[in-house]
Amino acid sequence: MATPAYPLHCPRCRQQAMTSTDFASYTIDLCPHCRGIWCEPQDWQQVWKRHPDYKSLPDVLGEERAPDLVFAGQSQLACPACARNLTVLKAGQPAICEIDQCDHCGGIWFDHQEWEHLEALRAWPAALEKLEAPPTAWNWCLQLLLRLPTEFNLPPRRFPAMTVTLIALCGVVFLCQLAIGEEQWLFLTTRPSLIAAGMGYWSLFTSMFLHVGLIHLLGNMYYLYIVGDNVEDALGPWRFLLFYLICGILADLVFVWMDWGSPIPALGASGAIAGVMAAYLLLFRRARLTMMLIFWQVKVAAWIWLSSWLALNLLSALMVMRAGGATGGVGWWAHVGGFVAGLLLIWPLERRIVRSYPLLQVMRTQGGPVRWFQWA
Repeated sequence: MATPAYPLHCPRCRQQAMTSTDFASYTIDLCPHCRGIWCEPQDWQQVWKRHPDYKSLPDVLGEERAPDLVFAGQSQLACPACARNLTVLKAGQPAICEIDQCDHCGGIWFDHQEWEHLEALRAWPAALEKLEAPPTAWNWCLQLLLRLPTEFNLPPRRFPAMTVTLIALCGVVFLCQLAIGEEQWLFLTTRPSLIAAGMGYWSLFTSMFLHVGLIHLLGNMYYLYIVGDNVEDALGPWRFLLFYLICGILADLVFVWMDWGSPIPALGASGAIAGVMAAYLLLFRRARLTMMLIFWQVKVAAWIWLSSWLALNLLSALMVMRAGGATGGVGWWAHVGGFVAGLLLIWPLERRIVRSYPLLQVMRTQGGPVRWFQWA
């Protein structure tokens, strides 16, 4: 076989020259325009093992079996090395991506993110096993004591730095609150009467970092962590921060609107966290939360638990409204407002976010229907 001339040109962009680069000890050709990848067999012979009828591609990058690849006809793309038409291979059941391979030289073409989808398909059996894994004894003891839901079997791809930063910031602010006394920081809370008078709009931002007590702080930070790490993983740290702040501000605005003119201050991160919970509901529909039912642990679909949480908050808010507005120290309308804000912000972007998160797309398409309820 003749050695192809370099640089090779992208089969997708036609005239765009590709750049040769090293990746995981192998050499690949990368298109700087469409970000597609061309892999030649001599560079991947220890990783990719060709099958004569293209029915499967076993033992790719590790001991786990790779997803089946099914012949799907001839591609419209031409091999950059030998100019022959490529063959289309579909991956997944149902298929979530297609890769193109040359029957003559064995090279493989990945469009942008197709490699990530194959990696996600390969990782899906292990991820599914974690989703189905029984809770540990430590988790049982913790839930028996605290009666809080847990989500421990859907690890993010990267460390949730922004979520941890927000938790740490709220903790530091709370220590400052204790050090200086209530009269020194009360002006940072949101007061509907001041907002109605056209003053103190900045408090819509500052109030979401304040908490009235240790239990208030710990409860909010707990819920932020169990759902925030995954939402941050899907959005990216800076988009997650912007989303969190917008939800918190909108939650406070809803609280102000529903309690217009009240001098009672509002504070806490629960409105912003409610928005994060809404994002988790939309994006991670197949996830399940583990909770305690008397002495037995059960796994409940995340959408059931979060929808029930929203319904309880809405019912409580309506009951408070009917009783004349005595909130009892809980900003029910802020919770509802933050949750609705999260839904409205994420809904238009949901498909784009899912496409950028291959494992999330695999979770949605490769498994059967989600079991709503299961004994853990």
